[in-house]
Amino acid sequence: MNAKIFLFHRVSPEIDPIWSPMQPAQFDKINKYLKKHFEIIPLENTIIGNYTPSSKKKKCAIVFDDGYKDFSHYSLPIIRKHNIPVSMYIVTDCVNQNIPPWTYILNFKLMNTTLSSIEIESSYLPAYLKKYVWKNLLDKITYIKKLSPILKKIPNVERESILLQIKSQTDDIACPENLMLNWEDLRCLNREGVEIGSHTVSHPILSQNLFSSDIFDELKNSGEEIKKQIGKFPIAISYPFGSCDYRVKKIAKEVGYKIGLGVNPQNYFVKGDSFEIPRISLYSESFFKTKLRINGQLQKIKNI
Repeated sequence: MNAKIFLFHRVSPEIDPIWSPMQPAQFDKINKYLKKHFEIIPLENTIIGNYTPSSKKKKCAIVFDDGYKDFSHYSLPIIRKHNIPVSMYIVTDCVNQNIPPWTYILNFKLMNTTLSSIEIESSYLPAYLKKYVWKNLLDKITYIKKLSPILKKIPNVERESILLQIKSQTDDIACPENLMLNWEDLRCLNREGVEIGSHTVSHPILSQNLFSSDIFDELKNSGEEIKKQIGKFPIAISYPFGSCDYRVKKIAKEVGYKIGLGVNPQNYFVKGDSFEIPRISLYSESFFKTKLRINGQLQKIKNI
């Protein structure tokens, strides 16, 4: 058996010029399409052998990263409507501290600050990003879109230093609160059958210059916190940004996870690497393009 695993983050009518959530109507349309063409399976239980697919249809699973509260408002009613299994992977610090992941905070503070410039000391940034002046909203968006990909590739310690500099300069804007699911929300979701897994403690890039002890803490402590709050150690670890290497996978297995989830536009084959299971990200884009992603045609076009 092989399966496609489709990854979502946020479903909401909110419009964001940097990273717009998927509209609820689009999410509903996708689920109708998937139910027609696939058997939607519970990911964790299928992989560990506690669920046997019941049809000859192609198989797929639906999963969410991050744990935004709008999941309960917009995604869950659609999931209930279509009676489909789903998994949610959470960042435990975000739950405990009631703040979104660093990626959201970065965008939010820079987008909403009244400052007209920023200055950052870092050898990892090109000179034009260290001191940047924006004249309008478009300039600001351009800056964020150039800065964010770099922050996802540099060592975690350096990224944290840059984020601290940005936070201190944009102190006119408070960090957004009440955007994330809390533990009571998650317990309710789990009782409804939503599988709760780990997305680490603090959403770092696990394979970027972290000590093995730091990776261990990110994976172990998040799993133990979920066990404390939900009642069982999670089956799955979802690596932030899909980033993992041999060390990360080895530690994930050692601390007690059964599967690890990456990001890659491929099918998952049951006999493949269960600690680097590929997932296909779906975005806020036209339904035509989404269908191309679902059926693997978009990647084929890109490879031509």
